[in-house]
Amino acid sequence: IQGFINFEKLGPISSTQLKGRGPIDFTIYGEKKDITFDFNAELDNFEIIGINLGHSKAKFKFALEYSSLTISEFNSQSLDAKINGIGYFKFGENDHVDLKIKMSDANLLSTKKYFQRFMLSWRSTYHRV
Repeated sequence: IQGFINFEKLGPISSTQLKGRGPIDFTIYGEKKDITFDFNAELDNFEIIGINLGHSKAKFKFALEYSSLTISEFNSQSLDAKINGIGYFKFGENDHVDLKIKMSDANLLSTKKYFQRFMLSWRSTYHRV
């Protein structure tokens, strides 16, 4: 199936808001209680946990039974950095995030911008006083 996705309009998954929009192709399979969504997406302004990764391509797998999202074959170009990586999110009572991001061709200034965005977002979202 082919379509278009806007993560922001879907709303947060547990407490995690994904952002970005673009074309997707997806497959839905599994038993009624164990449905899985596999989709390939090409997204503009993809953002995850407060880090805007720009124009991105990735494969996603969302497993309803486990309330988990796996990201693989992630590639992006933002600022002056080429970015690739993988990720795993477990949603629910004990949210879990495991991201592995590799930035190549990035300089110190662009790397600093990514971490500042993340820290500001994390502080406002998860560390409210």
